[in-house]
Amino acid sequence: MVLLSIEQYSEPTDNLENKLDEADAYAKSSNIRLSKSEVFDKARNRIDS
Repeated sequence: MVLLSIEQYSEPTDNLENKLDEADAYAKSSNIRLSKSEVFDKARNRIDS
């Protein structure tokens, strides 16, 4: 069994949570909407580049 402090447990996800919060705030302030295909196509292009 591995015991972790709350800080150690949450550290890997903190940055992700912050980025998701930023994305939520941007979505609320913008009228731009992308389809699932557009989002994943852009992601694939960035990965493949």
